[in-house]
Amino acid sequence: MTDAPIQTKKRKHRGWIALAAVVMLLLLILLPPFLNINRYQRRIAASISGALGRPVHIGSVGFRILPTPAFTIEGFVVGENPAFGDEPFLRAETVTATLHPSSLWRGHLEFATISLDTPSVNLVRNAEGKWNIEGILLQAEQIRTAPTGQRSAGSVPRFPYIEATQARVNIKLGAEKMPFSLTDAKLALWLTDPETWHVRMEAHPLRTDMNATDTGLVQVEGTFQRASSLDAIPLELSGSWHKAQLGDVSHMLMGANAGWRGSIDAEAKVTGHFGDAQVNAKLHLDEVRRAEFEPERSLALDIACTANALHIQHAFQAIHCTLPLGDGSVTMEGQLANLRGAAEPALTFTIQQLPAAQLLEIARHATNRIDPALTAEGTIDGVFTYGMAGTQSIWQGSGTLPTLTLNVPGIPGSLTIAGLHLHTADASMSKKHHSAPATTGAVLDPVTLSLGGPTPMTLDGALRHDNYVLHLRGSVIASQLLALAHAVPQFGDGIDDVLPAPSPTAEPLPITIDATALRTWSGMGMYSGSSPLNQTGETWTTTAQRKPHRR
Repeated sequence: MTDAPIQTKKRKHRGWIALAAVVMLLLLILLPPFLNINRYQRRIAASISGALGRPVHIGSVGFRILPTPAFTIEGFVVGENPAFGDEPFLRAETVTATLHPSSLWRGHLEFATISLDTPSVNLVRNAEGKWNIEGILLQAEQIRTAPTGQRSAGSVPRFPYIEATQARVNIKLGAEKMPFSLTDAKLALWLTDPETWHVRMEAHPLRTDMNATDTGLVQVEGTFQRASSLDAIPLELSGSWHKAQLGDVSHMLMGANAGWRGSIDAEAKVTGHFGDAQVNAKLHLDEVRRAEFEPERSLALDIACTANALHIQHAFQAIHCTLPLGDGSVTMEGQLANLRGAAEPALTFTIQQLPAAQLLEIARHATNRIDPALTAEGTIDGVFTYGMAGTQSIWQGSGTLPTLTLNVPGIPGSLTIAGLHLHTADASMSKKHHSAPATTGAVLDPVTLSLGGPTPMTLDGALRHDNYVLHLRGSVIASQLLALAHAVPQFGDGIDDVLPAPSPTAEPLPITIDATALRTWSGMGMYSGSSPLNQTGETWTTTAQRKPHRR
């Protein structure tokens, strides 16, 4: 008898479940025909248009009850502000907008999520330097909404969770669409509290006019808040760029593969306001090398930077970047102004106690023609500045290596070069360098090298962006000069073609040489030389043209 009330309660419970199932079934059957989809289509378009401050067009709208009440929108287009062109700001073939169920009975549409499938977005900067996204952000500031995660409806609607998959973000300057895009992007936006939005993005950077596919993954996440103007919007963003290859990145950014290989990993954090933000960034390059060969050892470089980003001035100020190299470093400080027009850089590069051995190691990853047994000792200090005069780049400054000690196979003991001094010079300085093209560059002041002769040999030269000149003059033992030339081919290529024939005697005798090399950085060049006296007492003059060499 005691079980009878329990059984009765179970039967009532099952009855209520059955009744709820019947009611749900009736709703599924009867409710959709009574929904005025056309009326909702107009309301949806008007609601989104008011939130974005842009005209919105919808091709068609469908409605579903399960698994959650939702509108399915086809042909969704967000128009553009005429100040930024005629092409739509956003276009998506399919959009799914789920509803908070209670909004069906309250008569007020309140979206829980808005999901866009394969949308295309155009970010446009006009001639005044403004971006089309600025107006949308300021329009959103004027509309009061409740946080996305709020459990129950309130006096203002909850901000929906907006997401996009397989999106494409294009960049335009005026009417011209740039070749840079973000593809296969995943985007998400939601409101964490009444004043703060949270944004997340993951995408692959791409250059559309060429095949550069191994460009890594870009990720951005952070928050921004409401404000009365764009520059006053507080923000905190973190970003990363991983698994990118140096060759494809150079191809994408510069339009041509620079011939370097290696991996790129970068991280950055931006805090402050849109108008004045602090940027902290780190760049890691690993296994850096030329594409033509595999070096014996890997090379990794780490660069850390800070700067202030100014939106109104389109500039970076207080830039400070550091590249540690061995026990020394290279730092860059200054500013980049007028980034939306003709850039106006004002940068200072400071070299502090840079080990010559570290510089030689970097050179070995740029070329495989340096003798592996060559070693170098000494430290380099210097300061160089970089700016622009019209369209011309201007470098000024100097660098010094007080004592360079080289251990060269084939040269007894160590070769010491004292007082290496490289400094910038104007066009008039290059005239003394044997008819080299008169252009700005750097000058290597004369230094002495003891290569077995009764008096030291003198070396001086000039460096320019497309070529360099080396001038050798003095007394040497030919075999020692050749040993140095073979250890550093970029210095000595062609010197053997202008030296006199080897001595028939067993004891090498010194010769006097006066020779000049003019060659391009790619390896094309020649040595021309003459000697008042060679080993046999005869005079000689010769010139040899060298073929291009691999780096």
